[in-house]
Amino acid sequence: MDNVKVLKPKIYNKRIIMYIMTVWKKAIPELGYARHWGIAKNIKFKLPIDRNSNPNFAYMEQYMQNLESAVSSSLTALRSAKSSKTCERVDIQKWKQFKIGDIFPEIIKPEVYHTRQLTQDSNGIPYVVRSKFNNGIKYRVKKPIGKINPPYVISFGAENATFFYQQEEWVSGRDMYYIKVGNLPFYACCFLTSVFQILATKYSYNNGLFPDKLKKEKIMLPINIENGKIDYSYMEEYMKKKFLDCKDCLSAIATV
Repeated sequence: MDNVKVLKPKIYNKRIIMYIMTVWKKAIPELGYARHWGIAKNIKFKLPIDRNSNPNFAYMEQYMQNLESAVSSSLTALRSAKSSKTCERVDIQKWKQFKIGDIFPEIIKPEVYHTRQLTQDSNGIPYVVRSKFNNGIKYRVKKPIGKINPPYVISFGAENATFFYQQEEWVSGRDMYYIKVGNLPFYACCFLTSVFQILATKYSYNNGLFPDKLKKEKIMLPINIENGKIDYSYMEEYMKKKFLDCKDCLSAIATV
């Protein structure tokens, strides 16, 4: 504990201290993995001032109080938005079990591109890797000369399996695959990715979800009781409603 320095400000007000510490910390340069606290006392940083050119502590306190209120209101709005949506229990009596290979037999291993082969371009096409975030997109790249993956397919990684619907041409890193879903509409494909994702919990990095395994997996899907076929229209309408619910939640928070 020899390197610990205790600072004792003259103004003992929690909000003012938090304001000053935040501004002060940002002004301290980073060296390596940590900030260089050894020169903290010599750092100059800007603070709001009053009419007499003295630090405006009243403003700092009010600013932090307003910030706390805004955060509290946002959390309240989120809880309210969540509670206002009743937990919808899905009726699966009209659902049927299907083997994935029977309904989606084409699961493709695309051409692999390594980062050294690609050039980043914010206006380019997606470079999809084994990530759980941002639709699997690491960044956008210039379209390479080699083979490009088609749009309107569901991508997934064998390890760290996460399913995403790709709506535009894309290229991929290693151990990526995609499922040809034909002309299914957007929201129905979003429904399918959610159902597929349940399977991912059975697999790990050491036990990857490769195409041969995925084709043997079985999933439950809604059916049209009149003809016994998969009800993609139901999937479409169901996911449209869920997207609108999410949009309403975000709107409630944004208006705070």
